[in-house]
Amino acid sequence: MKPIFTDDQIKALFPFHLLINRDFEILQTGNLVSKLLPINLVDEQLLEHFTIHDLPEEPTFDSLFRSCNELIYLESTKGNIVLKGAFYESADPDQLIFIGNIRPDHLLKHEKNKIMLKDIPVYDSFNDFLFSHSANAKALEEALLLFRKSADEVQLTKSLTNAIRKSERRYHDFMEHSQEGIWRLEFTPPLVIKTPAGKLAKQLLYEGAIVECNDAMAQMFGYEKAEAFYGKRLIDLFAPISKGEEKASIDKAKTFIKDNFKANEIIFHERDKNGNAIYISISTTGVMENGHLLRLWGMQRNVTQQVLAEQAVKEREERLSKFMNSTTDSCVILDSELNITEINDITLNWMNKKREEVINKHILELSPTLRQQGRYDEYQKVIKTGEPFDLLDEIPIPGTDTIMYLHIRAFKVGDGLGIVTTNLTEHKQAEQAIKASEEKYRRLLETMNEGVMQVDNEENIVYVNNRFCEMVGYKRKELIGKNTNSLLSINKKAGTQMEGRIKQRLRGESGTYEMQIRKKSGDYIWVYSSGAPAFDGDGNVIGSIGVSADITKRKEAEQKVHLQYLKLKKYAFITSHSLRRPISTILGLVGVFNYDQPDDPFNKKVLEKFKI
Repeated sequence: MKPIFTDDQIKALFPFHLLINRDFEILQTGNLVSKLLPINLVDEQLLEHFTIHDLPEEPTFDSLFRSCNELIYLESTKGNIVLKGAFYESADPDQLIFIGNIRPDHLLKHEKNKIMLKDIPVYDSFNDFLFSHSANAKALEEALLLFRKSADEVQLTKSLTNAIRKSERRYHDFMEHSQEGIWRLEFTPPLVIKTPAGKLAKQLLYEGAIVECNDAMAQMFGYEKAEAFYGKRLIDLFAPISKGEEKASIDKAKTFIKDNFKANEIIFHERDKNGNAIYISISTTGVMENGHLLRLWGMQRNVTQQVLAEQAVKEREERLSKFMNSTTDSCVILDSELNITEINDITLNWMNKKREEVINKHILELSPTLRQQGRYDEYQKVIKTGEPFDLLDEIPIPGTDTIMYLHIRAFKVGDGLGIVTTNLTEHKQAEQAIKASEEKYRRLLETMNEGVMQVDNEENIVYVNNRFCEMVGYKRKELIGKNTNSLLSINKKAGTQMEGRIKQRLRGESGTYEMQIRKKSGDYIWVYSSGAPAFDGDGNVIGSIGVSADITKRKEAEQKVHLQYLKLKKYAFITSHSLRRPISTILGLVGVFNYDQPDDPFNKKVLEKFKI
């Protein structure tokens, strides 16, 4: 037998329904079932794919028939899906239809299937309820008419009375067992529809009272029984705690009036009796007569968990977006098929694209060369194995001589892929500039006439130029890594002096000095050195660098001059001693000469002495 429910609208209205026959063969499914499970369930056995929970008997067609309208759970054996709902009678007695929904706390699990709260138009039993109520009222009206007729029609009246009772029983059973909250609000007196919208909106909220509802309705707001909810107004459902919330309630009432007193699956932010925030999805219909609004019928369900789940997803997406756009790197997230699901502004700027031009596009559609480069296969490998990979890439910029240097890192994100790309171009250019500068500096050092030596803080040689090697007679490889004190000091005293100068460098002090150092041959040479501390990028002393000039010849010349000086000094001493006696005699004669009487005979004798 072909399934009765084949219309596309039925599939959309009941997105999670399953139609089965007596053999538990699945005849039809809702639109969203195929999104959640990896196979087509039509013609499959129900119990091979689902376990039935909360069924009081062993699962048979008859036990399901006896449990119609009772809450059960279908848990899939594959796909981690739990459907909450009930089996209902079908027009065909050999078929049953399950109508349900995914559990609200499982909504986040199905985010990757792109299933959101707005995509789940749950079974709207509100229309069925209104039909049942309307049919009940119509039957009662017809029964009263028949009761006025003759006694010959009594038998027919009894039949209709039984029909009324059945209808009333179905009506009350529906109210009692419905998972949705159902309520009726009466306006006494009725509201005039042509009243200005602002005033009428307030009348909707503050006038009228709930005169009928089921326990499910009361329990959504924290009450145990329906009776506790009688007499409440619409404004009591919204329970605004501020002027802003009250205005929002009035605006919603105006929208309800504008839509001809009809609302379908509108989500409201309300509060239960303890003041806790809850989210309620309400379908409401007004009953009008002769230009007056008599009553409101409402059906609602608690969607707090679904709304909070969607809010959590939205907040997570917002945090992810803020994080991605706060970094200077390019960030892209792709699904398992390598379609782009998220991308940051940096990447969009690189690509010169708008977000809507890349979201949900396949990566090869945007970068066709990835397959030829082998990178597409690498991305698929990361998704399959979970092993990340990274590479350095060089991309010529068209129309320029510039090369873009990129560091690309790919890693698994959920069942998809994350790609972070760092633009190293400026860093690479800076490295090249530093390298060129170092090369220029090195060439300068190698062509200097002075010897250059750099040591670390332990006095180990880390660099020498060619001139220094020539000065001491060692090859470069014989000097690098050697301790300068033990290798070049001529004696213990000189080594102590060298250690003192190293300590000066550690304190950041510079200095100049002359010293002797030992060559490889064992000979000594004199050098004039200028030493300064060497620093790292953080300003820490990492050693010292010295520039030394060979002054051995100058020192030898100075030594010769010094020896000549000593000889001259000795000669002057000897010469001055030989001249000392005659000068003393002369000084004595001058002292006795009579200058006052030049003709004094004694002066003649003195003068005779000068003739010697």
